[in-house]
Amino acid sequence: MEHSNQKRRQGQWKQTVIGITGTMGSGKSMVASILKDHIPTNDCDAINADLQKPGHAGWQALQKAGLLFVNENGQLDKQQLADALFEDPSLRQQIESVLQPLIIEAMDTWIDKQQGPCAVEVPLLFECGLQDHFDQIWTVTCSPDTALARLQNGRNIPEQEAKRRLALQMAPEQKAALSDVVFTNNSTPEDLKVQIEKQLAKLPKERQ
Repeated sequence: MEHSNQKRRQGQWKQTVIGITGTMGSGKSMVASILKDHIPTNDCDAINADLQKPGHAGWQALQKAGLLFVNENGQLDKQQLADALFEDPSLRQQIESVLQPLIIEAMDTWIDKQQGPCAVEVPLLFECGLQDHFDQIWTVTCSPDTALARLQNGRNIPEQEAKRRLALQMAPEQKAALSDVVFTNNSTPEDLKVQIEKQLAKLPKERQ
């Protein structure tokens, strides 16, 4: 399964663009962190956060749409926004319709600047239908108990709330079935690193 963008690659060194995805607690950010030591790696959550800084494009778009969540200091209230997104599906759709085009545009602009293999962490890659932006899709999975423990211990999300949020997500089995590479992340970062480096060794480096 390869989702090539020939227009971007013609006349250049072969560039493999990797999309990293998975469900909450699976270890997407860990995969991205490991990859950063090997190839340029970006993160759609970081792109989104930058867009929502005061005065930036996302901030202005949300403000114009009446969907901006700010605290008493005039800064983006990330916790209030996150809670609202999970509590109100219709509100989530409204906010996503404003931000997603901006995130995708910024992501593609970054990809186009890369000369060789690169990767982007995209939590909602399949949900947003972004498969065609990538040559390979790498999904990281873990057991439900592992994901639950990570959300509770790493993000301080109460058990019932963590279960509710996980239940709202696309099933990891579905994501895995649609992916080119699947990592199992129930063990240590070292084990995950070994899996990743094996895949990196397979990336094409020759001129087309």
